[in-house]
Order: sequence, then structure tokens, then C-alpha cells
Amino acid sequence: MRALPTLYRKRLTTLKDKAICKIEDDRIEGYTQRQRGGSTQVFYKGSDPRDFERYRKEGGGVMPNIEMHLKPDTIEIEPPVVSYYAELIDGVWWWVNGCSECNGRPRASWKSYIECDKHNVCRSCGCSRQELTEPPYGGSSGWICKPCAKIEHDREKAIALAAMPDHFTPWDYHGLYDVKCPYCDYKFSDCSDHLEADSHKEECPRCDNVFEVTADHSVTFDCSRIEEKERGE
Repeated sequence: MRALPTLYRKRLTTLKDKAICKIEDDRIEGYTQRQRGGSTQVFYKGSDPRDFERYRKEGGGVMPNIEMHLKPDTIEIEPPVVSYYAELIDGVWWWVNGCSECNGRPRASWKSYIECDKHNVCRSCGCSRQELTEPPYGGSSGWICKPCAKIEHDREKAIALAAMPDHFTPWDYHGLYDVKCPYCDYKFSDCSDHLEADSHKEECPRCDNVFEVTADHSVTFDCSRIEEKERGE
């Protein structure tokens, strides 16, 4: 593999994605635009790969269920490895590995959805996606299969319940500024759904207990002298 251009070597230090090899496909010579459709690399000219002219001619925007097509000169290429994506480096298209763990970085699903087959596994038990029988749960450090998620949930639940005081004091959960579970002390991050004054039931996502939430609203009054308001004071 030939040496990378100096400019790209500086970018590579920041991105930490490894350039693998040049894309040997004469069809994309002169193309400068690329976007992803899953793992598929879509090369196009202009500002958009979609054929809006054809779409409008076929009744798009006026008639329902009109399919949007790609422009005739749009080229789709599947990468040789599912974690590879195309990157234009000094006018030449390269295959670059986007898998965080292959590049020596911690796994982080929120930052990159590209993973190679080796690292696209449950973060707990290591099973592959091909072995799944149910959709997995996502997470900041990679996805987790449902059986492992239940094990983790049950463990966190047991720890939280064991940490609660032996003697429960109801007043500890009155007049709070946040919604907290009175069974395990779990604090809800968003209270916007609990602002209605009427009481309602809520299930704790950590300990699975159901408790009652009531929003307490207070009223304040502003009083002023009429003659002062008339003078603008």
C-alpha cells in the first residue's frame, strides 16, 4: 500500500480510522460526493443522488405512492468488509475501516454504527447478531441481547433494593423537586410527563415496582396599589 498523503495523515490522527486500500473501480473516477445507505456506498454528482426530475414527471408531490429513484449516473458499491466506508483522499477514493475496536478505540454505539463482524457482538456474552432470536437493546458501549439485558436488569434491581434503608419513611418522598421511586430511590431524568396535578401511577424502570405520583402546585399573588399603577410606578 502506498504511503498516505501528509494532509490525510494529519486527519487520520484525529479520526483514528485506518485507511486500508484504494478502491479499484474506474466507474467512480471524477466523483467527489458519497453517502451511505447502510453499508452500501452511494457515489453521485451534484448536490443529491436522488432523481427529483423523474420523480416530478411521474407525479411525485401530487400523486401518492410515487417512488423516488436515484439519478442514472449514481453508482452503488458494496464494501469488501461490512465495516469499511469510502473516503476521498487527495482526489482518490480509499476504503477506510470505521470499526472503533479495529481502530483501537473503545466501543461506542452513539458515535459510530459501523462494526466489523468480529466486533458486532453482544457486549455481555459475545453472541453475534446472526445468533439473535429477538431484537437487541442498544447502549453507549454497544448493543446487548435480551437475555443478558434481563440478567443486568435483575442485578441492578437487587443492588438498588438492598441499598434502601430498613425503615421506610414516607415523608422522605414528599415535596421533592424530582420524581423518585419510593421503593429503590431511582431518580427520573425527565419529569415533564408528571406535571399534571392529578395522581397517576408510574412503573419504575429499575425495580419494576409501581408507585403513585402527584404534582403539587403552589400559587403566589402579586398585589399593588391602584394609584401607583396609574402613575406608572
